[in-house]
Amino acid sequence: MRIFLIMLFLLLAGTVSASAQELIQVKPLYTTNMSPIIQIYGLPAAEAGDLTAVGELSLRVVAEVASHYTKDDKGAESVLFDGETSRAIVSMRYGLAQRWEVGVDVPMISHDGGMLDSFIEGWHDFFGLPQGGRDRASRDQLRYYYQRNDSAALDYSGSNGGVGDLALFASYQLLAAEPAARRGVALRTGIKLPTGNSSRLRSSGAMDAHVRLTASDAETLGEWNTTLFASGGVLWLGKGDVLEDQQRRWVGFGSIGVGWMPLSWVDFKLQLDGHTSFYDNSNLTEINTSSLQLGIGGSLHFSEQVSLDLAVIEDVVVGSAADVVFHSALNWRF
Repeated sequence: MRIFLIMLFLLLAGTVSASAQELIQVKPLYTTNMSPIIQIYGLPAAEAGDLTAVGELSLRVVAEVASHYTKDDKGAESVLFDGETSRAIVSMRYGLAQRWEVGVDVPMISHDGGMLDSFIEGWHDFFGLPQGGRDRASRDQLRYYYQRNDSAALDYSGSNGGVGDLALFASYQLLAAEPAARRGVALRTGIKLPTGNSSRLRSSGAMDAHVRLTASDAETLGEWNTTLFASGGVLWLGKGDVLEDQQRRWVGFGSIGVGWMPLSWVDFKLQLDGHTSFYDNSNLTEINTSSLQLGIGGSLHFSEQVSLDLAVIEDVVVGSAADVVFHSALNWRF
């Protein structure tokens, strides 16, 4: 909440300076599905179609808090996800050579009962949104539970925090994002290494790998200072330790969004992120369904090199992702 209040103050005061608007690129929100049983995999966050320039370093520090509450029973299955997941990521990208970029993500993940339940209940009441049973549950508790065929396939309630799974990236610029054209397409690949603890839901316990295309277009709607961005790809899942009998091996994913920059120091974004199901053999939305979530936010540009992203992310397909995620990311270019 402090971060959001700071953003509001800066918007009202108008004290943020930035260089020429056309030099600042609108980037996608760097976020993925934070469901307790999805965030353990190597699902990549959306990225732009242009890469880091040769010899430059892009550094991003992401901080997110996700609140979960969903409860359902169908046939021989029942599920309860009640808790909060916090995730911090140090993400680096380096322009290795002409058209080539390499990178690494180092995440820290924690699960606990949190303290957002009261605030979110008030948020839902204010906007007339359904509570989904949240207002009848005990506040600020942690329980991730899934029962199938009279046995608990998942039962987690221990607060913890620690290192998640390290991810390595390599990208190639297919279509150069030249300033005159302001369009770019990149081929991106990555692998996720099982450096986290799967019993603590900070890892799947296996290596994952993905390949995807990312695209940015600031030219088509450039007259309105609007950038379009999209991405899509496939993710291969190594055989993990979490719900291993139901885990799929291939997942499709994608993202589409739009960013509008009315002033050189601020932009606003809408972004849809989705993927196919990570699990099968279940009738529950929380376990076996395609997911879709909507991010609403923007960025403050302190200079051409420094910006701050702020966003709120909601699950469009209810139960397929976290109820709500509060997202922030501080970005530097060196």
